[in-house]
Amino acid sequence: MQVVIVTDIFGRTSGVEQMAELLSRQSVETIVIDPYGGLENSFANEDDAYASFTFHCGHDPFVKLVQQKITDLEGPLLLVGFSVGASAIWRCLNRSGFDDVGARKFHHFIGFYPGQIRNHLSLNPICTTTLIFPKEENHFSVDDVMDTLNTKEGVLCHQVEALHGFMNAYSRNYSKDLAEEFYQHLADVELCLNSDIFQKILSGKACLL
Repeated sequence: MQVVIVTDIFGRTSGVEQMAELLSRQSVETIVIDPYGGLENSFANEDDAYASFTFHCGHDPFVKLVQQKITDLEGPLLLVGFSVGASAIWRCLNRSGFDDVGARKFHHFIGFYPGQIRNHLSLNPICTTTLIFPKEENHFSVDDVMDTLNTKEGVLCHQVEALHGFMNAYSRNYSKDLAEEFYQHLADVELCLNSDIFQKILSGKACLL
């Protein structure tokens, strides 16, 4: 089993590193993919982080990077993505891009606030997909995007009482209690691999809208 974590525009944050460390302690091979080649960064705010992301990487190159990394892995794979990382995974897992053999290594994709997914709603993921959306986004209707995604086979969307970035301690929208709760679940590989149980647990959370 391999766990692939694809970061947001901030790259390798403390939360991502802590999650990777917890998984490593369980002898789970963990691969972190970020836009900056593993280099640590310090950003004053989200605007600085986004400017760095667009300068050093950008959405389409990030998708190509993620595609290359996961294609080279043997699996089985659990994929976890945040923001642009979640959207990149979504684009990589399009069903038409894999044959039956290649598709078998993907077990579950868990994505947090994948805002760019709104531009790729025609895609259909090759594996079971759980998407966690914030209560609102500035540039699109979360409800409309979720309605479209929930019609797709194997896709289940949840919406939490928090804003985009709630998992990232460096975001203005960070929610410490909620992030810690989700990171605890993500560190339980057996739980995350069982998508039915994982989704039932999410459905019972008080933080959901």
